[in-house]
Amino acid sequence: MTTLRYVFALCFAIDSDTIRCGEERVHLARIDTPEKRQAGFHEAKDAMQLLIEGKVVRCVVRKRDKYGRLLGECSTTLSPSRNDEMPTRGLASPYRRNADPENDKSSRTPERTEADSAGGTTSSRA
Repeated sequence: MTTLRYVFALCFAIDSDTIRCGEERVHLARIDTPEKRQAGFHEAKDAMQLLIEGKVVRCVVRKRDKYGRLLGECSTTLSPSRNDEMPTRGLASPYRRNADPENDKSSRTPERTEADSAGGTTSSRA
């Protein structure tokens, strides 16, 4: 898929790393956030909603993920990158690729800490 720029006037958070803008779902690339049944999910989802609520959201998209969502980098006028804002606030961890370059997105594994293994969610910074 060629790099495309989408501009959305009304979006809402589906969860902490996926937003719905009209008929499209956009998954924020490069971050890992708590899933629905994990600690920190509601806090991260609420933060994402506040970050995009009432703002024009711009997304640069290169492809769709395996679930059919647009996969991209999103921003608002107040923040150059929603993808970077969530880890900065301690609500997400960055993804890192495995050493095998043959594997694409499906081989990504989030950086985790011992606290994550115990059920908590923390942001690791390298």
